[in-house]
Amino acid sequence: MTTKGYHRYRGRNTRGKVALVVVLVLILLAAVAYLLTQEYVVYDDEGKAHLELPWSRKEPEKPQPDSTPVPDDVDITREEPQRQKVEAIHAWELPYGCLGSDPGYLLTDREAVAVNVKMYDGSVAYHTAVALPEGILTGGLSTSRNLQTILDSNCYTVARLACFCDNAFADAQQEQAALCAADGTLYRDGSGRRWLDPSKPGTLRYITDLAKECARLGFDEILLDWFLYPTSGDQTALDLPADRTAVLKDFAQALEKQLPEGTVLSVVLRETPTADNGLTPELLTACFDRVYVMPEADASALPTSYDAATRVVAMTAYAPDSGSYLVTQ
Repeated sequence: MTTKGYHRYRGRNTRGKVALVVVLVLILLAAVAYLLTQEYVVYDDEGKAHLELPWSRKEPEKPQPDSTPVPDDVDITREEPQRQKVEAIHAWELPYGCLGSDPGYLLTDREAVAVNVKMYDGSVAYHTAVALPEGILTGGLSTSRNLQTILDSNCYTVARLACFCDNAFADAQQEQAALCAADGTLYRDGSGRRWLDPSKPGTLRYITDLAKECARLGFDEILLDWFLYPTSGDQTALDLPADRTAVLKDFAQALEKQLPEGTVLSVVLRETPTADNGLTPELLTACFDRVYVMPEADASALPTSYDAATRVVAMTAYAPDSGSYLVTQ
């Protein structure tokens, strides 16, 4: 049936609407896809963009362990910690008591000098500001002026400081610092000398305070003497640590941390290194810039990497023709 002047026809209009919806959906999907893929767009060296989707990425190859066998005769060694660079030293020990008068005449033609700032009897040679218990002898006010004469000279200066062998401080600070038997009595070595216990905080604090003061006064080098565990006398009642080397190493490292930067730290080797005295070649070379060797000690076990010409110092009564040395009184 037809109406006057009109035809019933709706198909063309419907198809247009459907096409428009499809186009809009495609545009929307394209926009969503664009946003989602932005994080996967990468650029090559020429600046060209391309997609790198997660499933298309290549995992980097894991390095394969080296299966090459190590020959049995290869010597694998660990490098020693780096110590300060030092030059050869040709030093003379000044007599104990030299600070009691003007020491200027003792410095003539001397390249380097060593001053005994603390002796094994516990006395301190100069007028120290470190707090000390009663009974410890120290130098008077004039010693400060005379010490300054040495420090102001052109000489390289070494402060020789007795560490653990110390009669006076052991007597005065028995509980806090002294090496004692299990019943609390003071230990005495074969010569009747009293000792400080390296594992006690009071010992570390006292020796560190003196060493730090000497460095700040102007000494170039701190030389620790009597730095070992005693090996003579009756030790049956002593409760000494099994690993004495570890105690000495901790002590040396803790002390060095308190010294001003650039201060040389050295040690006197009185005995050949053993498990009993706590010294080992590894300890000596790791913790000290120089090792001063007394005639009765054997330093042959020190590694060749520890330069003998600059780091191993012979303690002798006469100046040798070569090598580093300290002429002692």
